[in-house]
Amino acid sequence: MSKQSLLQDQLDRYDGVARFLPTWLPRNFLPPGRRLKVHPDDLYAFGMEKGGIAERWFVSTGAPISGETTLDESTMSRFYLGKGEDTITFPEAIALMGNVLLGEETMKTLGTFKMFAKLYDYGAALPFHLHPQGKFVNHLGLNQKPESYYFPVEYNSITLNHDYTFFGLNPTVTKEEVLECIKNFDKCDNSILSLSRAFKIKLGTGWFLPAGFLHAPASVVTYEPQYMSDVSVWYQNLIETKYVIDDHLNDFVIPEDCRADRDKRAEVLLNMFDWDANVDPDFREKFYHEPIPVKNMDDMIADGYIERWVSYGSKDFAAKELRVLPGRTVTIKDDAAYGFIMMQGYGTINGMEINTPVIIRVGQPTADEGFVIRGAAEKGVVIENKSEFSEIVMLKHFNGDSKAALAMVQKEGEE
Repeated sequence: MSKQSLLQDQLDRYDGVARFLPTWLPRNFLPPGRRLKVHPDDLYAFGMEKGGIAERWFVSTGAPISGETTLDESTMSRFYLGKGEDTITFPEAIALMGNVLLGEETMKTLGTFKMFAKLYDYGAALPFHLHPQGKFVNHLGLNQKPESYYFPVEYNSITLNHDYTFFGLNPTVTKEEVLECIKNFDKCDNSILSLSRAFKIKLGTGWFLPAGFLHAPASVVTYEPQYMSDVSVWYQNLIETKYVIDDHLNDFVIPEDCRADRDKRAEVLLNMFDWDANVDPDFREKFYHEPIPVKNMDDMIADGYIERWVSYGSKDFAAKELRVLPGRTVTIKDDAAYGFIMMQGYGTINGMEINTPVIIRVGQPTADEGFVIRGAAEKGVVIENKSEFSEIVMLKHFNGDSKAALAMVQKEGEE
């Protein structure tokens, strides 16, 4: 049977729901945090030179790894097609049957799934960096990367040593001070974080971050819905005085005639971020996000579930957290296709087993990740919580085609 036929069989069996295989990403510039449930023997399954597994990607159509300009197929999500069968990548499936998966309207307007989500887990705080605006990378065939953060309690019983994130710059900082830090990148500890502001992470909440904002994320497992891009530019050269960030990672955004000139190189990097936005004293008021219930809380509890928006404010992506109460069976409707990842619990979705593994071997199929096609989402999926005591908790990632999510963007703009 063809891959398309095998995927259709899966969708027919579970009334519009299919399973994804885990997509793991190794990173070699920081140690992994070891909280993504990867088996200890598999932490460096992709080779020591590539580093430990520190990220898991969801509903990914693929992106160049930061610092590269060519698509890396290893970043693409893959559908499970049955035991012993081949797999099919998410973009390949969309090309073959996009109208079924995403709906005709979405295929006409967006043409694909333009967002992805990840769980990232590092053993140290990430270095100060930004995701450049489109005007700086579109000519390279790359996209800008607005993103959002949500800090799930279920993955963060341990937050390690840095449970705070630096965002932007202090309002009184001058461009000359920042320029000096950038010029010192290959000379000494450039101490750029001394010009920024740190915010203590509150589990169960999140942030929205447009492209062009400097940030140094916490050592907290973070759920990150975002535009389909992995482009980063780095401004901090040392983490904990021992993890060195190579300045050549930034070469791809710097014109060749500026790369060897320290002053010209620094000017290019300085001009890459939105200065006014980074020194805005009202940053927290604009971009800190508490979860928002999708409807009246008492009505949802009476129906056996709690659902809240945990990522909102972007026209390109959104996310919800769904909790199904112990022993309850619920029907959940949405206005667009979505992917999901289990945080806790076990049961079924349209008859397909869902559970939350404790340890995962690399290459092993799991029952914690899946996709709901548009028709099934609109009809409503039936989720049964088979536990007498524990909630089912799942995170749901949406493309930029959910009218309910887009209404949240308009609401944010009105405020």
